[in-house]
Amino acid sequence: MKFDINYSEKNLSKNIKELGFLLGEVLKEQEGIKLFDTVEKLRALTKVLRDDSESKKKIRGIVSKLSLEESHNVIKAFAIYFILVNAADEVHKIVIDKINEDKTENKHEGSFRNTLHDLSKLKLSKKDLSVIFNKIEIIPVFTAHPTEATRQTILKESFKNK
Repeated sequence: MKFDINYSEKNLSKNIKELGFLLGEVLKEQEGIKLFDTVEKLRALTKVLRDDSESKKKIRGIVSKLSLEESHNVIKAFAIYFILVNAADEVHKIVIDKINEDKTENKHEGSFRNTLHDLSKLKLSKKDLSVIFNKIEIIPVFTAHPTEATRQTILKESFKNK
């Protein structure tokens, strides 16, 4: 499946739907049609929950009939879906930022490109630039965004229990 390169809001929605479809196919393959149907019913009901008080009763009815294992699998399915949605949204934001950066003269403050542009305005000699570059220390830091952090042990444990 190929995602659309035209990153409008419409295309973000389309990409999220495609990821949801792929997750649905995986759920059917790995857990069976029963879990897929349960997840789809709950998903559809939660979409109309704001406008329909009857939906809350239907959701409670479905959830109350789930076994512990089924509950675990439904929760896992929704967790994976939201991870996929967040990933699609992050990619969307990165591409939009890149498109906007390429279109404007006013580059992102603190970006490597902007820093080089600012240095070129200073009309420094090669020797001065060499001194500056030799003092630069780049230390990569890998971290999760605090609102999306899921410890690897939790992810591994979740899939190991299957």
